[in-house]
Amino acid sequence: MGRSRVRMFLKRIRVGRERGGGGEGGEEEGVVVKGGGGEGEEESEKEEMGANRFGCHTSELESFERFERERKQSSAAVTMVKFLKPNKAVILLQGRYAGRKGVIVKAFDDGTRDRAYGHCLVAGIKKYPSKVIRKDSAKKTAKKSRVKPFVKLVNYQHLMPTRYTLDVDLKEVVTPDVLTSKDKKVTALKETKKRFEERFKTGKNRWFFTKLRIEPVWKTIIVMGC
Repeated sequence: MGRSRVRMFLKRIRVGRERGGGGEGGEEEGVVVKGGGGEGEEESEKEEMGANRFGCHTSELESFERFERERKQSSAAVTMVKFLKPNKAVILLQGRYAGRKGVIVKAFDDGTRDRAYGHCLVAGIKKYPSKVIRKDSAKKTAKKSRVKPFVKLVNYQHLMPTRYTLDVDLKEVVTPDVLTSKDKKVTALKETKKRFEERFKTGKNRWFFTKLRIEPVWKTIIVMGC
């Protein structure tokens, strides 16, 4: 039975109870008074095996009411799942690094004193490494494997989370304090660059170290047949 039908059913039951048990002395339990001017003409009606005036068993009514209470409690207890967690790979949507990939280092769901909104500390790739082929020399391979990172505080609304995660530990290296001083930021960027390059050389997380492919508009129009 749908929720709307359950609500309507329970409403009918409550109205029936109010009408049946709301008299001020005209009715007693199991006794119904008939006639306006008679002196004590009474008829006793016995209810059938716990059934009420709507032909529904009392246990069914209790089960419906219990279902409604549990549904309200469960809906009130629902909380939003946190999916913007550390090591989650994201794509920036706004600013000078729009379209760049990054990884969440630390999340601030409730905001801070300076930024009273949900945001996170992101370490991303400003310049991606080039494609390495087998015939490249060691010197050329090292040159192509270079990465230029960035560190930034980003609003949640300016991020697009992905299904990927990056297993690179940057918690000790990248902190909100490094953005307050230029020397600290340079040191953090150097260490981040080193760890990103080490991860790239292992051959894992290839998607993170490749540029985001964006199809031109004219190709999309041709595919759609417009």
